[in-house]
Amino acid sequence: MKKKSILIISVLLLGIVFPTAFLTIQPRNQNNPIIPLDNDNEFIKSSASIPEGYSEEINMDGVYVYNISGFGDTWNWYNYDDNRSDNYDIWQKWATGLGGQVFVNFTGFFNRHVNDTPWSPPRFPDENMPYMNIIITKPGGLPNVTRNNCSNSEIANNMNINFFDFDSGILIPSENLSQVKQWANDTATIYNLDFKIEESYHFIKFNFANIYQTTELIYNRLNGLLVYINTTADFGSIYHLEMTLTNFTLEFKEFEEEYCYTVSEYGHGKQLATLWEDLGFNYVDTWTTNQNGTIKVNFTGFYNKDPSDTVYGDVFDNSLTRAWLDIEVYFLGFMGPIQIMSLTNRSNREAAIAMTLGFWNFQSGFLLPQIDNITDLKNKANGTVPPSDLLTIEETELTIKFDYVQASGFQTTDLIYEKRTGLLLRADTECGDYQITMKLDGFSYEEPPESPPSPPNNNFLELLIKLLIYLYLMI
Repeated sequence: MKKKSILIISVLLLGIVFPTAFLTIQPRNQNNPIIPLDNDNEFIKSSASIPEGYSEEINMDGVYVYNISGFGDTWNWYNYDDNRSDNYDIWQKWATGLGGQVFVNFTGFFNRHVNDTPWSPPRFPDENMPYMNIIITKPGGLPNVTRNNCSNSEIANNMNINFFDFDSGILIPSENLSQVKQWANDTATIYNLDFKIEESYHFIKFNFANIYQTTELIYNRLNGLLVYINTTADFGSIYHLEMTLTNFTLEFKEFEEEYCYTVSEYGHGKQLATLWEDLGFNYVDTWTTNQNGTIKVNFTGFYNKDPSDTVYGDVFDNSLTRAWLDIEVYFLGFMGPIQIMSLTNRSNREAAIAMTLGFWNFQSGFLLPQIDNITDLKNKANGTVPPSDLLTIEETELTIKFDYVQASGFQTTDLIYEKRTGLLLRADTECGDYQITMKLDGFSYEEPPESPPSPPNNNFLELLIKLLIYLYLMI
């Protein structure tokens, strides 16, 4: 008998005998020094430490690049090194446009600039404010603004990456998101703004609006960087800015992070185990999990489509490189998690088919093969579903949800993915006797009310027959 067979049967028998076992940096405090660019206006490396509240993932030696997709009218820049911010002495006019870029590298964390005199009490503290070098280019690459060791507050106010006293700017303290959300909510309450916060795994979005200004800010929840801004304001003339961080996708593809999914339901409490087969229907392994069991995924890279993948149709272009991954499945036992299965470097498409994380030829798995064109993605999903079946697609600013129901009732699959990354956030899928509901740790989602639990299955003969069948398959 295989060791895997003994392990799974032991775990399941333990659940029968003991069913209750499976129930349920020191902050800086100094004035801001002058840290010049070199003679060629190239960015320099910073030796500054990162203070408490800010993420250690910030690359102090790197350059963050934003692409401009919208800009309206020439605007004013007030240089805090030259004048007090409340004097409104214009340092220069500035402008960019579609095809322009913004380059940022951080120089350190210092006190609020002595000339930074906000007209209302600021939300973000005066100490340990991010400072950075910034270059804004016009379409074609010609620099229009170059500021050396500029405070986050100065950038927030001159580029309107804020709303009233919520001067979030380029970087927020991501280690203290609850406080940042409270500051945003306080600003919205005091000024009677239309306001909304949405969160996914990697992102947090703030929406502010009144009759004069609408501002959408999306930040990386893990490191605090501004990822996207779309703001329009009427200050006598119309100002508009839309820009997107280009570095995030590159960082995501470093594949250094393990994604952990917690299982809330498996097999409706009845299924014993599930076979994992490769794309040629060859047996690979057998796995099971339970409530509060875990599934851990680590992406190993992007590669060409699996050459053995010739059985199923595929709505995604063959030219697309696909995610491959390592996967581990754990069963929560009486003494703690028990590893049931561990597979290395399997294709995302194999995982999608083996775990029913897709439908028909739309096998999306743990990472969508494409995410750059949402309209095309929705067309691909709709195009693979027969007219008799039902597919509902719902979107928010940060997520996209595919809710599939087969006409026969044999399969129902509900998948939520994160926009910009394509990462699976939640799955609730059922096909025949197979069923699993799981959610990525770190993604906030309010689960629907649970249905009353099924009565316990006390038919020992039925359980014994199922055990013998799986034992036969695993030998």
